[in-house]
Amino acid sequence: MPAKVVSFINLKGGVGKTTLALAIGEWLAFGGGGQKVLLVDVDPQYNMSSALLPVAKVTELGNQGKSVYHMFKSALVGTNWDIGQAIVKDCSNIYGNINLHTIVSGPDLGRLDEDILECRLTGAPKPAIELHTVLGSHIQRIKEQYSWIIIDCPPSLSIVTSNAILCNDYWIAPLIPEALSVFGVEMITTKIASLEEVTKARLPIKFGGSILNRIDISRKDHQKRAFQIYNKPARYQPFDSWIGDWKPLYIVSDYDYPGEALSYPEWPSVREKYGGEHSWAENKADTPEKALLQSKLGLGGSYRIANVVLNLAMEFKRTCI
Repeated sequence: MPAKVVSFINLKGGVGKTTLALAIGEWLAFGGGGQKVLLVDVDPQYNMSSALLPVAKVTELGNQGKSVYHMFKSALVGTNWDIGQAIVKDCSNIYGNINLHTIVSGPDLGRLDEDILECRLTGAPKPAIELHTVLGSHIQRIKEQYSWIIIDCPPSLSIVTSNAILCNDYWIAPLIPEALSVFGVEMITTKIASLEEVTKARLPIKFGGSILNRIDISRKDHQKRAFQIYNKPARYQPFDSWIGDWKPLYIVSDYDYPGEALSYPEWPSVREKYGGEHSWAENKADTPEKALLQSKLGLGGSYRIANVVLNLAMEFKRTCI
């Protein structure tokens, strides 16, 4: 069965798209069933790439033409680009990786819009392939090799984001329970509708739901906004599992962190990587909003972050299968 293609998208930056896409991708690849997963970074900030590989390696791949920028640039100027050559199999800082692969991004992707404009101004021949379908045409060639292809998108309505929308089976919206974050989801919904109007066809992409992220359960505004989202399931389709503003989860997104923290270069397992412990000790369920949030996780008064991420990955599988 070909891979399910799922993008993590929100037009508000800093909502944790990369952290969630990485955590779910690593649990699918390393936990339990060990499914084949390809993580594709299409964000010019390349946070996903630098979480999976040393920055020097990301730079080297870019210099070799093995990044998503070169995929788009080759389509623009009419040269060949082999997605198979760009897939990095020796990635991740978890020991024994055979199931998790990646395709990197880099800062040069930020030049793509300028490249497109330059081609138009200079009267360059029109690309042989429609630029909105470049990513999908390449992914189609490798879908049979994976169970999941997860795309980390930029926080912008760029041609790169349109590419992701047009080739996806599902999209997931990471949400901080704040107004601008929620509005970013509304804008993506509008963008999908506009693409359907342009293509004159209903797109196959489905909304897989939202994941509440970086919740500070001690903040009343976060409590109230999360409560509102959970009470509008038809609109936001929130996952039961949510992620708090937990530093242990974010620092492991740094590729070099295990060497700094543990004196050896790789995490021994995915559970060890996401193994930080968290407690409700100072946040008892003294309001309906807190009670709802704590009941959603269902893990008691003290738990390991690994269990939350595992539950999130399992919910992702059930939703996007």
